[in-house]
Amino acid sequence: MWNSQRCVVIPCVFAILTPIAALSAPLDTPTLESHVQGHEKIVGDVIAGPSGAPTGFTMQWMKFSDFLANGGHFFDASANDPSDLQSEAKFTGVPTLNTWGGTLTSFTLEPSATAAVEIGDLFDETGVATDASAELELLTATPYILRVRANGAGARQMSTWSNVVVVSTIVNRNCTFTIGYWNTHGPEGCQNGNNTNEWPVTSLTLGTVTYTDLELCSILNEPAQGNGLVSLAHQLIATLLNEAQGADVSDVSGAIASAQ
Repeated sequence: MWNSQRCVVIPCVFAILTPIAALSAPLDTPTLESHVQGHEKIVGDVIAGPSGAPTGFTMQWMKFSDFLANGGHFFDASANDPSDLQSEAKFTGVPTLNTWGGTLTSFTLEPSATAAVEIGDLFDETGVATDASAELELLTATPYILRVRANGAGARQMSTWSNVVVVSTIVNRNCTFTIGYWNTHGPEGCQNGNNTNEWPVTSLTLGTVTYTDLELCSILNEPAQGNGLVSLAHQLIATLLNEAQGADVSDVSGAIASAQ
């Protein structure tokens, strides 16, 4: 017997299932571009796809030599294959360190929006969750490989990984080092691994107070966690150490005076 309901029910089912499938589909994959910013850091430009990155994005990077040694693959934590040779950072909130003149206000991206992140200089950055190695400076004159993906948002799954970018840091041209470098190449309490003390001075004056190198190290080890005064102290210490190392700071002399 002909069931007239079939002509009505089946199209309705498809009408319901189609938008549900679309809502649960992965987010569009972002694009990654990069350019060298310094001898131990790299700026990566994350360009969101048509669906944006509504809850931010995740970036991974490692030395290109380690990538090749691993068979031309990143390590896969979901396959119980974590490695300290690979770093990862999840960008989800509001940056306060590298905002590029206030043009970057959030790591959550609208469709086709761009966020520039400075790998190797995440020590005091906010709105980002990192593993231990992600807060360290990169190595000088060393090729790195990077990739990025949009984080999942609600029913929308995380995107696939983006194109990979291979870019090399450069040899230091102006004796400038990051906060992370000075925090791992200083006196006792500010060393990492087999690093030695590379600080060119044993004391610095911040404001009107002179601090010993051990006191400065203690300040560097205090997490900023969005505290502007602590973050400013970290950047001032690094700048003064760079100056003492021989860097030309004439272009930022006014900023140094204001910070002091």
